[in-house]
Formats: sequence, C-alpha cells, structure tokens
Amino acid sequence: MNENNPIQSGAAPQPPGPPLVVRPVYEAGDRERIALCLCLCLGVLAADLLLSVGWNLWGLGIPAGVAAWYAVLFWYVGADKLAASHTRLFFGSIVLLALTFVFFSDGWFRFWNTGLLLILLTVHAFELSGAGRKPWYLPSMLWERFRLLLDALFGRLGALGAVFRSFTGSAARRGLVLGLGALATGALLLAAAALLGQADMVFHKLTAGFLERIWDGMDVGVGKLLLGLLATPFLFSLLYALGRPRPLAGKKPAKEVWRLDGAVSVMVLAGLDALYLFFIGVQSAALFGGEEYLAKMGISYAEYARSGFFQLTFVTVLNLAVVLALLQLSGREGRLWRAVQVLSTLLAALSGVILVSAGWRMTLYVLTYGLSFKRALTYWGMVMMALLLGAVCVRVWKEGFRFFRFAAVAVLAGWLALNYAGVGRVVAGYNVGAYLSGQLEQLDLVYLSELPYEALPVLEEKLDGEMEQWGAALAELLEGRSAEAKNECSRWETWSLPAWAWSKGK
Repeated sequence: MNENNPIQSGAAPQPPGPPLVVRPVYEAGDRERIALCLCLCLGVLAADLLLSVGWNLWGLGIPAGVAAWYAVLFWYVGADKLAASHTRLFFGSIVLLALTFVFFSDGWFRFWNTGLLLILLTVHAFELSGAGRKPWYLPSMLWERFRLLLDALFGRLGALGAVFRSFTGSAARRGLVLGLGALATGALLLAAAALLGQADMVFHKLTAGFLERIWDGMDVGVGKLLLGLLATPFLFSLLYALGRPRPLAGKKPAKEVWRLDGAVSVMVLAGLDALYLFFIGVQSAALFGGEEYLAKMGISYAEYARSGFFQLTFVTVLNLAVVLALLQLSGREGRLWRAVQVLSTLLAALSGVILVSAGWRMTLYVLTYGLSFKRALTYWGMVMMALLLGAVCVRVWKEGFRFFRFAAVAVLAGWLALNYAGVGRVVAGYNVGAYLSGQLEQLDLVYLSELPYEALPVLEEKLDGEMEQWGAALAELLEGRSAEAKNECSRWETWSLPAWAWSKGK
C-alpha cells in the first residue's frame, strides 16, 4: 500500500482550495524608467495643446505631437515593425494627415482630421505591436482595437509601481528625490514671498512685478503640469502594453454561417432594379425635356436644380449596402446565385446612373448659385461612391476580391487628396471667375472672406480691378482676417503656413 496516497492510506480527501490567482510580473529597468519620463513629457505636451488652443486653431502643434509620439513609440517597441506594407501605409497616411494642420487652415478639415488621426494612431499602434487579430481593413476591427486601447490604458497600471520600486538604491532614485525637492522648494519660496510682501510694503514694491509674472505663468503652467501628471500613468500603461502585446482573451468559436434563401435575394434585387429603371426613365424625360417639360409639370427650373441630390446620393449608399449584404448572405451555387450576380451588377449600374443624375442636379445648382465648400464636398463624395460601385461590380464576379480593403485604401487616399486639393482656393477661384464672366449675378463677399487663409490671395488678386465696386468692404474684411492670422502665428502650437503667409503679406 502506498502511504503517500490519501485514498489508499485511508485518509479523507481534502476539498479543493480556491484557484490560485497569478499576479502579473512587470519588468522595470532603465528602459522603463526612461519611458516613464518620456510619457510625462508627452502628457505635458498633450495638456499644452488642449489648454492653449481650440480644436479649429491647432497648427504646428499637431504634427509636433505626432512626431513626439512616434519618437517615443519607435524607441520603445522598435521601428522594425514598419516592415509590413500596410503599417507603412498607415504611417505615411498619418504623416500626411498631420502635415495638413501646417499646410492648410480650414477649421472644418481640422476638426475631422483630428478625429481621424486619433483613430489611425490607435489602429496603427496595435498593428505595430501585433496585438490585433482582425485584419485592419474590416469594419469590425475598430471595435477590437477600441477594446485593446482600453485594456492597454488601464490594464498595465501595475507596471508603474514596479518602476517606482526599481528606483530604490539607484542614482535615478536620487534624481527623482532631488526633482521633487526642487518643486517643493519652489512652492515654499513662492508662498513665503507672497506672505512677506503682504507684511512689508517695501518688499512688496520690490517683488510685486516679478511675483505677478510668475503667478500668471503658474496659473496656466501648473494646470498643464497637473494634467500631464494625470495622463502619465495611462500613457505609460499604453506604451508598456504596446511593447509587450497580448491579444484579447475569450475568443469565441466560429459559428456556422447563416445563408439567405436565394429566391429572397432575387426578389429584393429585382424589385429595386424595376423601381430604379422607372425612376431613370422619369429623369430622362426631365433631362431632355428641359424647362418646357418642367413648366408643364408645374416645377420651376431653379426649384428642380436645387432639390434631390442629397436624397439621390443617400439612395446610392443604401443600394451599395444592400448589394454587399446580399452577396454576403446568399448561397453561391445554382441558377439563383447567377441571378443574384446579374441583378446585383444591374443594381450597381443603375445606382451609377442615379449618381450621375445627382451630380447633374448639383451642377445645375452650382451654375445658378455658385460653388460652396459643402457642394465641393458633395462632388468628392459622388466620386468616392462611383469608385465603390465599381469595386462592388468586381466583388460580384470575383470571389477573392477584398472589397473592404480596397474601400479603406480608396477612401483614405481620397480624403488625403481632398485635403491637399485646397478646397477653399478652388471655391474662391470658381466664384470670383464666374462672377467676373457674368455667369453669377451676385458674389457673397462675406462668405468668401471667411474661407481659409490660403483662399484669400485669390480674392485680393482677382478682385483688384473691382475695388471701386466693393469699396472699403473687401479691404476691411481682409484686414480683419489679417489680425486673426497674426494672432494664430503668435503661438507655435497654432502656427500654420497659410496664416503666416497672409499675416506677412498684409
């Protein structure tokens, strides 16, 4: 009998104890201590951008912040992670997007570019770390990257304690103590000097100006430092997680793919195709009938020109979503699948015709009322929709074609092209040229003067011979924009090339 076996020896079996909790072990060396200091610098820089300027005034500060982030990230995780082509694509796009804050001054673009930059920086960081599991071009990837971001920001805060413990007995610990001592000494000196100034009038007169300048600087500087200190633990947790990636736990097993009856797909597509064929016939009658046909229908030409293009564009987006959904859900065999392919291609083609109709209506409106920033964006959206419709046709007939990868690259490239096209200059140039040629009856000078700085030289150059008509109104509006430009260039965070050029030119 084995006496070591409790069952064989007659001993009562012991109940199982609670499961052991394995605490994570964090590495903390010189690399992590330096990373903590760098994260403090990043936090203070972020606080400076948040407290100093508004979202639509950011200029040089954004590319400076992006450059600082990548300098710290590549130092910690290594720049060799850029070997993959898609990581280089992300990095190049982020650099180009950040530089728009210096090369252009449009507040609307700056608002959306800030949000897009945050998304791209998050996606790119986890592509570099390798923690992401879903392909970067799938829409569902965004939810996974968001969860990874939350886990990285809050899930490695314990590494901060390991870093502080690593300071014990090291020269770095003495430096940390000296730094904290210097801050405490400065605070005590300022408090004591303020009390002494209230106690003695002569001392107050001698030190009042100096102390006021310090307190004015401290009013903003202390706030930035406190916000930077508050952000440092989370930035360090994020950096630590990127350097030691771990995928999300709890991966669900693959489920059986549910397929839609092919007859339902054919019915939906055939119904939509029939509706749009009838609609295009009505559109053709209005197109070739002209103003006389519209007058018989009780519709003015101007009313017809300024209506419908947004609805038609939305219909195209809806059709695109329907085709993609049916292609994903329908079975891929038999005559019904062939019918789905044919009807889907027909729906994409009809959607393209509807898109052309929307563009035609928009062009009628622009010819009558002029080009605006929003109308230029509508043209861009139509071009992007046309590209996606063409990609859908390829997806219908080519099984291995990755639609979402193409769409992600195309939309990102199109957005960058739109940023660098200088929409403000295009809008100003078109409207002034159309007015001077007699195509437009009126010129909205106030609207044009509120365009980005890069558009203002167009007004000054093309309307130079018309100054007698506009009088002092144009000069006053441009002078006001010059004051704004000088104010923006007074801080490095808000400095931009168009603002600097306009302020110097005036």
